Amino acid sequence: GLSGPLTRSLGERVNTAIAWGLGIGLYAFVVAVSAEDLERLVAETPTLEEVFRAAFPNADIGEPGFALQLIFVQIGTLLGAAAAAALVGGWASDESDGRYEMLLTAPRARFRWIVESGLATYLAIAIVALIVGVVTAIAIASTGGEMLEPFIGSSCWWACS
Repeated sequence: GLSGPLTRSLGERVNTAIAWGLGIGLYAFVVAVSAEDLERLVAETPTLEEVFRAAFPNADIGEPGFALQLIFVQIGTLLGAAAAAALVGGWASDESDGRYEMLLTAPRARFRWIVESGLATYLAIAIVALIVGVVTAIAIASTGGEMLEPFIGSSCWWACS
């Protein structure tokens, strides 16, 4: 069962984490599979191609990873912050809603409850990162690109945010 604070808190947050991970992952998927369209748009617009070549001299504009880096990182930062805020907000509400007072009737120290609940929040954020990484890797693989680097990059990036 959900006997301790870690499993209880993670159980409360896992559905939210999965939903955020799938939503953000879907956005990354759309960006990655539209890389060919971005490449075609840049090739059809000489001025835009000059701007891209000046701004990103060593980048391969046709790679799905380029589209992810260019488009996904800016919006993804905001989405990652929103996901983390939603998960941390649930952790903070344990204290403000008085759930700790009710839960502390169990023979556990308050400090342990807080630490384990915080750890569960970090694990939920890691679930978001893992799902985004897997969906990103699938998107890159579907376009014929290298999937390991985007998986590691998106997973690490989300875990750090």
